[in-house]
Amino acid sequence: MTKEGLINRTIETLEKLPEDKIHEIADFADFILKKYEEQILQIGKIQQICYCNQMQRMALEHVW
Repeated sequence: MTKEGLINRTIETLEKLPEDKIHEIADFADFILKKYEEQILQIGKIQQICYCNQMQRMALEHVW
């Protein structure tokens, strides 16, 4: 199923639920999004560290 299809199916399901359950799902979606954003930040930091290390190695090789 496509992303758009999943979103539409989820909306249809949400429309059938009582408001308190929708709040629970919204809170859970916020939690998942926050975890995803933290993961993306960690990956970015790791890539930056690797790039800096690579540049340092190249600079040292050039000096020697």
